[in-house]
Amino acid sequence: MATATFNVSSDKTRQAFHLTGERGWINDPNGLIYYGGKYHAFYQYHPYSTQWGPMHWGHAESKDLVKWKYLPIALYPDKEYDKDGCFSGTAITVGNRLYVMYTGVKADGGGRAAHQVQCLAYSDDGIHFFKHENNPVIKSEQIPDGYSPFDFRDPKVFEYNGSYYCMIASRKIGGGGRFLVYKSDDLVNWTFRKDLFGSDIPGGDMTECPDCSVKDNLMLCCMQFVNDGRLGNRNVHTALYATGKNITQDDFTPIDYGFDFYAPQTFSDGKDLYMIAWMQMWDRNIPSVKFGWAGGMTLPRKLEVKDGKLLQKPCDLSAYCGRTDDISRESIDGAVRLSGECYVLRLTADKAARFRLEMKKSENKCVSLELDPDRKELVFSRANSGEIIIGVEKDEDSLSFVRRMPLENDNVDITVIADRFSVEIFAEGKTLSATVCPPMGADGIELSGELKNFRLVKNELKSD
Repeated sequence: MATATFNVSSDKTRQAFHLTGERGWINDPNGLIYYGGKYHAFYQYHPYSTQWGPMHWGHAESKDLVKWKYLPIALYPDKEYDKDGCFSGTAITVGNRLYVMYTGVKADGGGRAAHQVQCLAYSDDGIHFFKHENNPVIKSEQIPDGYSPFDFRDPKVFEYNGSYYCMIASRKIGGGGRFLVYKSDDLVNWTFRKDLFGSDIPGGDMTECPDCSVKDNLMLCCMQFVNDGRLGNRNVHTALYATGKNITQDDFTPIDYGFDFYAPQTFSDGKDLYMIAWMQMWDRNIPSVKFGWAGGMTLPRKLEVKDGKLLQKPCDLSAYCGRTDDISRESIDGAVRLSGECYVLRLTADKAARFRLEMKKSENKCVSLELDPDRKELVFSRANSGEIIIGVEKDEDSLSFVRRMPLENDNVDITVIADRFSVEIFAEGKTLSATVCPPMGADGIELSGELKNFRLVKNELKSD
């Protein structure tokens, strides 16, 4: 695997500013950590196909969270206990050593998971990893009675009060998703402590990808096969968060309101808390497979927990900003037209009013963002964006290729980050993320509507 490919790319068939695999398939971010003065991102990786397959851990590093350098594959499914996949997990440092904890999968002849167990690997240089001789460190026999050995994955390991804890997604047989907690003094010998909530997490069939920041009283997770409309998200699979010192199983709410956001993971550089998620979704077609890659990550987001809410804003892109267009007017006379392929766009106005922002525009194709002031929500549509992206959802919005994000304030303050195959929208600390596949060269931007005292600032992002 090469080590000189960077993800700030001028290749028009790739994302310019979002981490993707060097080739093939990627999904969940894993082991996000600041180590040796650099940010490290691992991810679920199948380098031999643009379809999901036996999972490896891909690896990239960055100095600024924008420009990523590919490193050699960190983990291969090459042991008896993980021969059918090195599934998701997390990373932690002890002294100068970097440890990753992951789920090892061994399937039977029919393809069903015969076991999912938790494994440990370590590195002293952040590049070369060695699997621990005592693997698996949490075995199937350590799963409490009544919990499924086929649904026991995605360990989140962290240190608290001098001990190590591991939170693992599980499922009660005949029931729903749970999180099991284990404790260790050395990362190798683990003891089961408790079922975190003691009852099913409502909303779906199975939980995945637990994550937490103890310092920030923040917990994340994912829900598969959502069957409860109270979660406020139309996706069949969704990502959730909860805050507070005494989180319960009923406190979770969506992190992102878009089509494509899953398996988020948080990490800190000692100063700020960040989050990266898989900017894709299960059970969807992925148009980029024709270019030899499938799946990518969101831009890293800086997080803050305030008044019980998770607030997100994009990482610093100022070093990559080029030409700026800055338009201020009392009202929109006709339409404001700009152009750009990769950019940061900020729209502010004194009071919410109807507007329509079209992006990735080419002849009769575009993606659109509209404000509905009566319902106080942003409405994003990729119905006419180019190549159709569709999933298994059957609700009216999904069949219309629409996602909605609620607003609370009267003032308009929206930031859009557009890459070649994605749009990320930030407003009031909330986000809406979506992949798109516009026609090549689609770069039109058009703002129309009834905004008063508005300002539109577009910063072009330089990919070379």
